[in-house]
Amino acid sequence: EPVRERGMAGRGGSRLTRGSEIPMKMLLAARDGDVATIRRLLREGVDGKPVRVDAANAIGQTPLHFAAMWGHAHAVLALLDAGCNVNIENDDGQTPLYFAVRKGQVEVIRVLLNRGAKIKRLRSMLQMAKGVPREVEVLATLRLYAGASNVISQAVTSLNLDELETLIDAGKLHENETWEDPAGRTPLHYAVRATITVVEQRLERGEEDPFSANDGLAALEMLVLALEACGEEVVPEACDEVDEDGYCPLHYLAQAGRACHPAAMALLLRAGADPNVQSEPTDGEYTSGQWGRKTTEGEMEVIRGAPDRAPLHMALEADEPNAAMVELLLEFHADPNVRDNEQRTALHLALDFEDDRGGINLPMAELLLRKGADPSLGSLEIGMTNSCLHAAASSNEVEVIKLLLKYGAPHSAPGKGGWTALAMAVRCGGSETVEALLAAGADPELLTPSGKSVRELAALNKKDDVIKALDTEVTNLALC
Repeated sequence: EPVRERGMAGRGGSRLTRGSEIPMKMLLAARDGDVATIRRLLREGVDGKPVRVDAANAIGQTPLHFAAMWGHAHAVLALLDAGCNVNIENDDGQTPLYFAVRKGQVEVIRVLLNRGAKIKRLRSMLQMAKGVPREVEVLATLRLYAGASNVISQAVTSLNLDELETLIDAGKLHENETWEDPAGRTPLHYAVRATITVVEQRLERGEEDPFSANDGLAALEMLVLALEACGEEVVPEACDEVDEDGYCPLHYLAQAGRACHPAAMALLLRAGADPNVQSEPTDGEYTSGQWGRKTTEGEMEVIRGAPDRAPLHMALEADEPNAAMVELLLEFHADPNVRDNEQRTALHLALDFEDDRGGINLPMAELLLRKGADPSLGSLEIGMTNSCLHAAASSNEVEVIKLLLKYGAPHSAPGKGGWTALAMAVRCGGSETVEALLAAGADPELLTPSGKSVRELAALNKKDDVIKALDTEVTNLALC
């Protein structure tokens, strides 16, 4: 029977024996907690064929998954004593511990954890345990075995590289209490934080090269190398694990702005970190799906806990956005059109028309447009049917309009309520804005939603310079 590597269980991968030949008798015995039958089948086999303790059905479920799910602690012990991997995964990457927690099987949870079951994502598991039978006991058991003391992370935080190396060599990286703490932070989170802290301190001191080698970066490199030794699938999954705030290490690097160490971000991206990983909503009333709000179109929608900001969003929202980091993310195929919970892309953040929030960053906007940002997309803030061009026209931002038109923004597309960018520019802007749109081919003959021409709209708003620009364009069109 073929054997293949599976996932990140135990930081070293678990081996799953595939086989449609797993006897139904074995699965039924595990489901029913029939220890005697389990032992007999393992000892005698079925129809002259041996039964492997780690054999799985068509979807990767093993007898250990069944026994854990149904809460049979003695059957779980029998299977483990027979050699089954406590961290064996099904086709969806779920271990027996996952099913024990999901069903609130406290005794089984304790057996599995005592025998080395790994808590891969503590925050997610704690969330899953809410509402299960014996919830309080399940949560307490998980927190107890996860442990508040994380010796690996302590070594990273104190920048004690010798101690970190000793712990890694001793295999401590593979233990529950040295991987994820109760706040969901992994040693990678702590190494990234240490790297950022060193850079921030150097910037404050005005050092000439704040991005030279530092112990935080060295700790991060040691951790990545140790994880890579566990298998090629291990590092990407580790890089993308989020803490209780919903952020993975890459999010924190992007958020650091000018204090983001380029070598640290490059290290994680090269190791397989997902440049498009989105932050997860934190637990709370506004992510429960029970609250509503009005969109800019006036329709009510339910606020749901959907994936939120990608590293590009966080890089653009940093106090001091770092163009080099944005370029690096794009180089590793970050999608500039990923939307956050407000349906904003990175381009919307680069073209923030509110000065008190960050204002307009034209060089960053051009970089994003050059890398494929779609200027026609709307957001909840500017209107889902409006584009960045509509927003720029209503804000009288001539240079933004020229940039967007340069990269193919649709100049005559109707936005919210049927308003075109030209009509919005006539109503809210000046002659330069109108002239830029006309030069790109905006149609001056299109009517406003109320049935007025843009010239009539300009007259109503007493904009003589705009009327002159419109008349000149109409004359030129007639001559053509």
